[in-house]
Amino acid sequence: MRNLQKALMSGERVLAAWMQTDSLSIAQIYAAVAEDGLAYDVVIADLEHAAINDKDFAAIGHTLRGSATHLGARIRRGHSDKMSFAIDMGAKLVISPMIETVEQAKDLVKFANLPPAGVRGVGWAPYNEIGIRIGPVTDTINDQVAVVAQIETALGIENAKAIMAVEGIHAGFIGPYDLSRSWEARGQGKCGELDTPIMRESYERFVQACKVNGKSPGLHIVKPDEAVVAKSIEQGFRLLALSMDTASVIEIGRTMLRSVARAEARVSDRVAG
Repeated sequence: MRNLQKALMSGERVLAAWMQTDSLSIAQIYAAVAEDGLAYDVVIADLEHAAINDKDFAAIGHTLRGSATHLGARIRRGHSDKMSFAIDMGAKLVISPMIETVEQAKDLVKFANLPPAGVRGVGWAPYNEIGIRIGPVTDTINDQVAVVAQIETALGIENAKAIMAVEGIHAGFIGPYDLSRSWEARGQGKCGELDTPIMRESYERFVQACKVNGKSPGLHIVKPDEAVVAKSIEQGFRLLALSMDTASVIEIGRTMLRSVARAEARVSDRVAG
């Protein structure tokens, strides 16, 4: 399996699936699906906004274990207990939302690492096979987990260069909807409008902040199509989270309804003719 921390620090492309449901079947599908030589490197469970509880998250990790796809988590906040739980359950990529300052980024690094780099505790947990491999895994876990700071406010963008300079942060990640809402609060743009001048400027500033510090910029592309993905790659984004299970179901549901509407219209035209 790829070491996601090293991949992001090397500027390699990392593809993520995004889960908002507790469906183990969906996790299994994401881990198994492949197309044109590509596969998902990590399945990120959204623990911030979705109804995925601790037991669900542990079960998703168990489902992915043994596959080539890592478990990831967007935790609720960069607090010690949330970060420690995600890594104990096997997460090899952790995203903490609403990072706005250097101090918050340093706390994120501290909570994600075992001593001496951090303060996370050691215990029997799924990441070390419930204690069976506690020795060798404990010695290497700090070098395996990719720590990602999610920047999703105007203040975060203003501090992005300093945040990305923090040692132990391996990538940044744009939260586009919260960022647009933050700029709206300052009188620039509207929430949900992601292609405004201020949003384009924010993306460029964020990507440059990552690049100058040797960190990978990341983006959640909620409605990916070929043109949007191509633009994101061209902008320099390397950690690409592609849609999410809920959005995929919404899209296919609408597609099916549209197909029925078109079919009924076609039949009506034939009958009328």
